[in-house]
Amino acid sequence: MSGWWRVPVNLEEPFCCSARPAVSNELQTTDYLPATSLRGGLTAELARNDRGDELGLWLRLGGPLF
Repeated sequence: MSGWWRVPVNLEEPFCCSARPAVSNELQTTDYLPATSLRGGLTAELARNDRGDELGLWLRLGGPLF
């Protein structure tokens, strides 16, 4: 089994995910969504909907973080 997953994402608003600034305020965009961005979005959505206790199940952690 491959260590990479392809996850289709439908965005409801414009989104830009950039790498670290190359020079000053110039940003280079990435061709992918970093896993940390996906985990952060999932965590925020679960917290907004009072479902923080499910975070451990979604991220395969030892238990809930909230």
